[in-house]
Amino acid sequence: MIKRSLVLAILSVLTSVSMVMAQDVCPDVVGEALTTTNAVCSGIGRNEACYGNINITATLADDSLIFQSQGDIVEVTEIERLTLSPYVEDSQIWGVALMNVQANIPDTTPGQGVTFLLFGDVDIENAGDAMEAFYFSSGVGTAGCNEAQSGIIINTPEGVGTVSLIANDVTIDLGSTAVLTAQPDDVMTIALTEGNATVTADGESQTFEGGFQVTVPIDENLQAIGVPSEPEPIPEENTEDLPDVMEFVEEADDGTSEDSDASPEATEAVGGAVIGGNIVPQSGIWTSSPASITASAGCPPGMGAMIAPSIETTTIDFGNSFDLEQFISLVTAEGSLPGMVYTNPEPNVFEMSYSEEGASLTWTMTIQSDTEMTADFVMDMSGMGVSCVIDIDFTMQLSE
Repeated sequence: MIKRSLVLAILSVLTSVSMVMAQDVCPDVVGEALTTTNAVCSGIGRNEACYGNINITATLADDSLIFQSQGDIVEVTEIERLTLSPYVEDSQIWGVALMNVQANIPDTTPGQGVTFLLFGDVDIENAGDAMEAFYFSSGVGTAGCNEAQSGIIINTPEGVGTVSLIANDVTIDLGSTAVLTAQPDDVMTIALTEGNATVTADGESQTFEGGFQVTVPIDENLQAIGVPSEPEPIPEENTEDLPDVMEFVEEADDGTSEDSDASPEATEAVGGAVIGGNIVPQSGIWTSSPASITASAGCPPGMGAMIAPSIETTTIDFGNSFDLEQFISLVTAEGSLPGMVYTNPEPNVFEMSYSEEGASLTWTMTIQSDTEMTADFVMDMSGMGVSCVIDIDFTMQLSE
């Protein structure tokens, strides 16, 4: 049910934490960026790239394609160049992109790919077909925020042996996980956090195991100009605050995701009558429960967790008849929002909109069957000068 108390609770949380954001925002920005990337990129498939967190500038072979917002996915073959934003203090800006690259993995292992997690101040140019060869540079770090590093974490899937990639004209035969950083007219570093690797440049190779790194000198054009160094232990401070690429691997490896079109057809009645194109919910007690809470990258850190206590499981008692007026009166019970606009844009879909204190909200309820409904509550606070969107999904089911 839509309660004014829920709207006010969100506004209250936003106000109470706005000053705190400037005090210790760095770890939360990084954590929120990675959490968001994990959520919006869960459907990535083989040889695809996903826009994880702001900001990313993309140059694509087909300029009609869109790669501008969180969750946008394009084929890796369409990417000519990606430039990610470094961490920007007191904001939610810290570029993150996720790629699933086939490299030299055979087609007999469908779906599996090499996971690339690009984060922070990274510029990467596709020098192959599907990013099996590339040139890249990365920033040297962010003052005052160890968590907001820059680089590329590469993870190879289990069971495929060694995967070959070419970075800045250096051949990397990798089995497991490596962190790549590179500064023009300096060196590229290949730090192996686990597994084994062989790095080859200028006709010479170094083979090493997890916990060690090698460097290769590169010129101002990011091209290798020397041989790999002797392996040396990775300095602990270089890896202790790195993102955990493994949280993205399971989603990227098989290239599959839940079918977003697999939900029941909203226009088909399941065991119930249809009136005016709308399924008639069965009479009885219905239970409405929150299914998920999502806060966009522009929201204060931890916003979802802060408002969760304000969202309750509620019950609605439906009678023996159903029409729009009765439905609205039931789902907008005492204490709800005066002045809300209600529409029934298509069969089994009811929309309600409202604004308060610069925040706008929409509530979309879909009748899936005579015993099940879903609802989506979206609150956009851009009118308050804050790039924050709260999205709460609900399920409603006949309970008795």
